[in-house]
Formats: sequence, structure tokens, C-alpha cells
Amino acid sequence: MRRWTRSVAAALAVTSFVVWGTVSSAGTPADSASMGSPSWQQSPPPPPGAKPTPKDRLGPFAVVLVIDAARFDEVNLAQMPNLAALVANGTQYSRAWTGELPSVTETSHATIGTGVFPSHHQILGDTWRVPNSDTMSPNLLDSNLTRTGYIGKFIEQTGSPSMAAIVHQRWPGSAVVALSAHKVYAADALGAGQADFIGFGTKDSRGHFIPSAIPGHTPTMSLLKSPQLDLPTYPRVPGVEDQWTTVYAMKYLFKYHPRLLMVNFPEVDIFGHIAGTDSTVMQPLLTNIDKQIGRLVAAYGRAGLLGQTDWVITSDHGMVPAVNTVDVDSIKAVVTHAGGDPLYIGHGDYSPIWLKNTDAVPRVSSALSKANIPHVAAVYAKNRKGQYRLLSPVSRLADKRVVQAHLDMLASLNTAESPDIVLVYDENTITLTPQFQKVGRKGDHGGATWAAQHIPMIVAGPGIKKGYVSTYPARLVDIAPTVETLLGAAPQHQDGMPLADALVNPPAGALAFQKKASVRLSSDVDALISEAALRPNIVPRSKGRH
Repeated sequence: MRRWTRSVAAALAVTSFVVWGTVSSAGTPADSASMGSPSWQQSPPPPPGAKPTPKDRLGPFAVVLVIDAARFDEVNLAQMPNLAALVANGTQYSRAWTGELPSVTETSHATIGTGVFPSHHQILGDTWRVPNSDTMSPNLLDSNLTRTGYIGKFIEQTGSPSMAAIVHQRWPGSAVVALSAHKVYAADALGAGQADFIGFGTKDSRGHFIPSAIPGHTPTMSLLKSPQLDLPTYPRVPGVEDQWTTVYAMKYLFKYHPRLLMVNFPEVDIFGHIAGTDSTVMQPLLTNIDKQIGRLVAAYGRAGLLGQTDWVITSDHGMVPAVNTVDVDSIKAVVTHAGGDPLYIGHGDYSPIWLKNTDAVPRVSSALSKANIPHVAAVYAKNRKGQYRLLSPVSRLADKRVVQAHLDMLASLNTAESPDIVLVYDENTITLTPQFQKVGRKGDHGGATWAAQHIPMIVAGPGIKKGYVSTYPARLVDIAPTVETLLGAAPQHQDGMPLADALVNPPAGALAFQKKASVRLSSDVDALISEAALRPNIVPRSKGRH
């Protein structure tokens, strides 16, 4: 699919929204609550002689909130009134998906921050092969590494565009902020090396949880020394870390009035790995997230920016419960028996495999197919041209169309550094490692199953259609060009496209471009949904079944 280029987006009409209004402390618009009107509806003009709006408060503005690992089916609007208000007054994508591999935090946030696929920004997961070597890259879960800004610098070196840079180009002098709590790798990926401020939380020598920032992207010291952000212990009680993240975000809001604020809420992911999809654990976390959304909406109202702000609320991936497991040692045994020398065997609701002896890929992938490991639905491997191909019998899949969906997702990460072999699992299946068995891991993600791919996505604000539900398969890669469009900037050389069907004033040609893309994307999503519903392989296969 060709990229959404400057030439297509050049016809964008730039509109600024200036609103004079207030918001109550509960997040409900004080000037519209009785009428039930949208929270960004413009209030009457200011009285004669009122002071003009300061320059740094002239819109448009945008906020991107990423609820890490939130599944679409976990978002219960009956228990999330603040998000429900955004949905009612905005556009919801019922078939949104990550649309790429791997479906992991670092990769997904890099895609959100750049608008390009992993094959371009080259954040291919926690780790990947170092080019032309038998070593793997540094693991991005190493906080000592990522606190240096490693991910942002890496993305910059690839020459990828970034949402932050495009916004700066359109609005010189405006601030762009990317934040998380302990997930520095999420904040750094969102900022892509170009955000003015990239903040996160860390434990200091006292054992306190305090704010910090990537070197070269630090705010004023008074913000970092705020007593409200100094927690006496690491935030392990559910809800505390996400609440802390909200306070941190509001500090930046009132200090800098950022043109673009991007926030990762980490806790749904953290507890999802521990509890899987247990609703008694997950629903309170999401209810708390809703409260944080309400606090941010209210804060934007107090700052005088709400009527000029567009919102994107999404997730970076889903969470797959460990109903079934594939033992990593069983994978390794097949690989080595076939003459493969494993460099790295990854985990998740799939398994990416790198070999030191890449010439063994054909026989190893063939052996993995013939091994018929329970709950391994498909085996894909690179051919001599570096293209992924299905090696296992298509008859093992319930819906043959899903092969094309898998291949499209595999193409999104395909580089010289990407896995040599990829095992796609049944739904509700994760890789079991000795460490995961020890800690009792109950959930994971990373792969191509619908449970890992299907995510919530809501866009709302003055530039968005109200009360609209779209079945278009919106992807993470579409967020950057959509936000750029809403901010009056022209998307540049990106793999995603503006979500034109949600826009009040879409760029010229954008609706036609989206309609054309919908044919292939809808087919992929239909196949993934069908495969998930049919689930032919939940019961372990008998030997020799194809």
C-alpha cells in the first residue's frame, strides 16, 4: 500500500478553534451539562473588553491516550462514563486493530509516534537480530538502556518521520510531550526522539517513585521536584501508577500547554500478564482509567483548551489469556533436532525464531510444520528472497483467508533483522518459558491472533464526527496522520492514512483513498475474526493430523 504523502494531504484546510468555557471538577462541561451538548461545544463569545487568549492557548491541540494492553471487549462503557461521553460525542472504530507485527509495547508506540510500520522505524519488538551477525540487539526492556533515549535515537537514525517533528514544523515553538510511568520504552517510542519532553517514573535511592525524563528532553526542575509526584514506595497497588501518570501529565499541561500530549497508561498491561483477562482484576483498572480520562478532560477545561482539543484513546495491543500454552523447550527441541542453531526463540501469543545458521531455515521450518506441536496453527518462514511464506498445511486453519492476513502483518515487520521463522498460535495460547511457569504468567501478546490485535480506538473533538461508529479497520499506523491532519499539518511519507471517515472536514481525496484501502484491510480483519470464532484447534491435535 502506497504511503499517504504530502501531495495527497496538501489540500488540508487548517482551522483554529478558540473556545471560552469552563469544566467542572468532575470532568463534565459546566456550560453544557444541563443540555447534554458535546463537551467541546463552543461557549458564547467573551464579553467586550475581555483579555485575548494567550498565544500558547490558541488551538488546535491534540491528546493521544494509550491504555496499554486494553482489549476491545474489556472496554465496558456502562462503567466508564467519561469514555462513554467521548464515544457519544465522537467516532468509535469497532474493528480497530494493531494491523502489524509484533503486537508489543515498544513497537506499537513507535508506530503511533511515527505513522510508519516496524519495517521502517525498525523497532521490531523487545529485541531483534543485529544486521549481518549472530547476535541479538540490546533488549528494550532494559530500563538502564532506554532511560538514555536509545529508542528515540534509533528511530531517528532510520530516517523515519515522526508526529512530533511534523507538528513542530507546522507549529514552531509549540511543545510536544510524551509520557508514561515506569514504561520509559513506551514514552521514548512515542516521542521518537523529537518530542520536547519525554517523561517517565523511576525509583530513586530512597526507594521512592519519582518523575524523571530522557536526557535532552527534560522539563523544568520544579516540575520534576513536585511533592505530588514523589511516592514513598513503588506503586504496586492497582490504580496508583495510572493515577500518578495523570498527575504527571497535568503538570506538563499547565506548565507548557503542549500542542500534542501523548500518554501511556501502563497498568492494564502489567496486571494482564499476571491475571490474564480476569474481569475482577481488569475491570477495576479500566474503571480507574476512566476516572483518569475524566481528570484530564477537566484539566483541559481549566486550562481553557478543551474546546480546541481533539482526543484519541486507544490501546497498543490486546491481552491473550493462557488457556493453552506452547512450551518453548518443545520448540527448541524441534529446531535443534532439525539441525538449527537457535539464536533466539521469542515468546507471546506467537513465537518468532532467529537462527544463527540461516541456511537451515528451510529444513527447520519444515520440521516445525511436521512436528504438529499442539496449538501451533501455522508456520511461516522466509524464503531465499526474504519473503515470508506459509510452510504448514493450510488445512490446519479454519479460514483460508487468514493466510493473507498473516502475510500482510508479517510484511509490516519484514526486514533483514526480522525473524527467520514465525509460529502463529491458536487463539488463547501463549508461549510457556521456565520463568513464566515459575511466576504463573496468565496473559501475553505479540502475535497475530484477534485477541492480541483487536483494540479500542475512539477519536473525539471539534474536528470529529459526533456519535458515529465506523467499521473501517483503523490501525495504529493511522493515528499519526490523523492527529497531524487535525492539527493542521500535512502528513509526510507515512504508511498510515488519515481516518477520513471520522473527520468533519477530511482532506481532498482522503475518503476515496480510505475506501480503496478498506477492501484489503476489511478482508484481513474478516478472516481474523472468522478464525477466532471457529477455533478449530483448541483441543490438542492427535499426531499426524493435518
